[in-house]
Amino acid sequence: MSTIAFWDRMIRLPNGRLGKDIMAEAVKDVDNPFTKKLIAAMEAVFGQSPDLSVAMSGRHKFKAHLAAAQRARQYAAWTAHTSKHKANGGGLYASMPRPAFRGFVAKQRNRQHNDTDIGVLMNLRLHSHCLHSLTGAQCTPPTPLGMRTCAACNALGNRAVEDETHFVLNCPVYKGERETMLERLRSIYPKFDDQWNISNDIQKMRILLWSIPDETAPWRPRDGTLSTARTQATGTVLRFLGAAAKRHPTMRNLMFGRAPGA
Repeated sequence: MSTIAFWDRMIRLPNGRLGKDIMAEAVKDVDNPFTKKLIAAMEAVFGQSPDLSVAMSGRHKFKAHLAAAQRARQYAAWTAHTSKHKANGGGLYASMPRPAFRGFVAKQRNRQHNDTDIGVLMNLRLHSHCLHSLTGAQCTPPTPLGMRTCAACNALGNRAVEDETHFVLNCPVYKGERETMLERLRSIYPKFDDQWNISNDIQKMRILLWSIPDETAPWRPRDGTLSTARTQATGTVLRFLGAAAKRHPTMRNLMFGRAPGA
């Protein structure tokens, strides 16, 4: 982005300015290292390389155009990823919002929540965790989806695929932490159970991993301001995720920043 922004500033200078003249000459040489870098950046962000001898349209909106193009590329990559994994253990993400860096990330900057717990949440939201549904898909050859089961549940005689929904909602190993989280959410939001009890697992996952951290949950709090309640609810969910991940034999790797990429 800095390379494109520098080119944009130089190419918009008035005619006759040395900086503009040097830039115009530099971009004529496709073997010039700067030109190669600029073309690569343009293609990565915009999907094509425009005419480098003239400024792009929208002088006062260049940064907005650049940011929008980057988001579009990121969303396209995310859509391709979810489509690829939809039938291979990542079906949850086809029903969830696209990645967005607001809400819980803003709270992290203000140090209102634990960084490690937020890391667990982000890895779950971005399909970049250590659960068997994903690690089995990354094996060579891939483990069949039906065999990517939860080791703890296998030991109890309950065979279940270990995916995000199983980890967050259903695995009995974390029942105590899960009940503590839900009781705390009920105390913060008196109407929480009205929606929770009629929701299916996909809807419950959206509530816990997206609506509450992104502060879009609709309920009114029992006490205090809405902002305070939302911060408390987010902290409640994050503490559960962190505690569960710390007990999980492979998810605990997230506590040390060693999660595999999806």
